[in-house]
Amino acid sequence: MAKLRKSEALLDKNTSPLKDAKMKYVGLTPDEYNKEGVLERYISNNDIYELRRATAGKDYHNYRMFKNNKLLFERSMEEGADGSILDWRIVNNKPAFTFRTSLCSPQRECGTDIFYDGKFLSEEYEVKNPQYLFSS
Repeated sequence: MAKLRKSEALLDKNTSPLKDAKMKYVGLTPDEYNKEGVLERYISNNDIYELRRATAGKDYHNYRMFKNNKLLFERSMEEGADGSILDWRIVNNKPAFTFRTSLCSPQRECGTDIFYDGKFLSEEYEVKNPQYLFSS
């Protein structure tokens, strides 16, 4: 059992999902997408969250997340058919973003991470491919 707990982020007894709410998708104009580099936009409680390309050119895997035009984080991500951000939500009144860090293939598993409360869960808690937030 200890080996299983160490290898993956399993839930302990008496844990529960944190109180959360999904953000609402907001469409983009062609200019916002093409000229401003905005890839996706969501809104929650009058706050606007945008995923943008960090730079043009060689480093097309770098993305930036903004809240009301203020940078929250910049990170390398992979984009699948459903985008780079797999889940946009508010958890305990803070934004949480689950995003793809590597694409799935027969040679490697799908990679994910979560940005929450100013931290990346993979670094803060040393978990592998986090996908959901839980309280303890």
